Amino acid sequence: MPRRFIALLGPTNSGKTHHAMEALAKAKSGVYLAPLRLLALENYERLLEARPHGHELKVSLVTGEERRIVEDATHVASTVEMLDTSTRVEVAVIDEIQMLGDSDRGAAWTAAVCGAPASVVYLVGALEARRAVEALAERLECPLEVHVLKRKGPLSMEAGAVRKLRNLRRGDAVIAFSRREVLMWRDMITEQGHAVATVYGNLSPEVRRAQAARFRNGEADIVVGTDAIAMGLNLPIERVVMTTTVKFNGVEEEEVPASLARQIAGRAGRFGVHEEGFVAGYDDETHHVMRALLKEKIPPVAAAGFSVAPTLEHLHRIAAVTGEQSLTKLFKRFVHNIDVPDGFFFPRITDEQAERALWLDTLALSVADKFTLSLVPISSRVPSLHLAWQDWARALAKRKVFALHRASGPALSRHHLQEVEDTCRMYSAYAWLGYRCPEFFPSGELAQELAREASERVDAILHAQNSATRKRRRQYG
Repeated sequence: MPRRFIALLGPTNSGKTHHAMEALAKAKSGVYLAPLRLLALENYERLLEARPHGHELKVSLVTGEERRIVEDATHVASTVEMLDTSTRVEVAVIDEIQMLGDSDRGAAWTAAVCGAPASVVYLVGALEARRAVEALAERLECPLEVHVLKRKGPLSMEAGAVRKLRNLRRGDAVIAFSRREVLMWRDMITEQGHAVATVYGNLSPEVRRAQAARFRNGEADIVVGTDAIAMGLNLPIERVVMTTTVKFNGVEEEEVPASLARQIAGRAGRFGVHEEGFVAGYDDETHHVMRALLKEKIPPVAAAGFSVAPTLEHLHRIAAVTGEQSLTKLFKRFVHNIDVPDGFFFPRITDEQAERALWLDTLALSVADKFTLSLVPISSRVPSLHLAWQDWARALAKRKVFALHRASGPALSRHHLQEVEDTCRMYSAYAWLGYRCPEFFPSGELAQELAREASERVDAILHAQNSATRKRRRQYG
């Protein structure tokens, strides 16, 4: 089908998503593709509130774990992996287009740019994606318009570091890079008498939104979070305070890239709320490094080597020719036989998926079931979650129905935050599987309900911990 691309590129707070969503709302039909469930949810609600032609739009929400399907919906908000390539629409919006360069998830953006079935495709994201977007448009022979947007309000480094907890103020976002550090800073700041909202990656979208709402409506003075704040969540932050510029990358501690530093800093000075945004390091060293990172030239996303992940159709075709049933060997054949001699597209199997494939090949499962299980969005690094995933795989191999009952989940400690968070993630992953194998995992709706309850419990625990710390301060002040 003839398609044309419109790239809206610029820093955080430049209004690029706003422009694209306006065009999407005005279109007769369309799809919004997000990197996170949280963003899919936010823009689903934005489309519901839009009144482009004086009446509300019919909008569905589709993520891996949740479906809110509306009959005769004209618009869909979805996570990028859930793109429906068979339903033609007038407009598609692909958000955070610089994720094309992401080593683990870039393949989903490659697939969306190549396969979004829309007459007009908006590519929205950071300026460093420009060369990559131009290269893809040329390869796909799609006309491309590039619009570079400027930030709407100024962003400035503070003259000096914050240095003391008492120098933190209402409207600050304090950034740390691990859950443990976030909770530690939250406690220290709460002891100063501030009400604090908490945002980190382990939290479900529902909890992140509830915490963000507290900050947005003034119940919390300060938000403490990880770089989870950098994507989505429009918060009225006046100043971003970095507690460190070092982050664990899965293997070792390293300095955060300039692109991430800029994306986090860009959250300061929400347009329409604050005239200007400010950035500071908590200590002198962090302040100095942050100043240098914001001046650094950000390397562009590579304009070749775009990741391509195998689909089940690819694997079935290879299996039909070779008779191969081992997922590990099918992945290897996919990687070795992908036919792009110039390296413009590059086969990509994530390490986690490859590790899972080795274990799944020991079970009596079909290629389709092994492939589905290799994609379940659950962390292999958390022992309880990894064991749950293995239990599901073994049940499927035995063709046993794995139903949930209200009391069948782990006995929840009502106060242990990490346990409740992990339980929430486990139920979300079951819901994901329930959509794909409903005959063997029939409790998808119950799983969503239990995940929501666990989310509410997490939010309540965070709130109670905050209140207890502030109460202690008042007592012993």
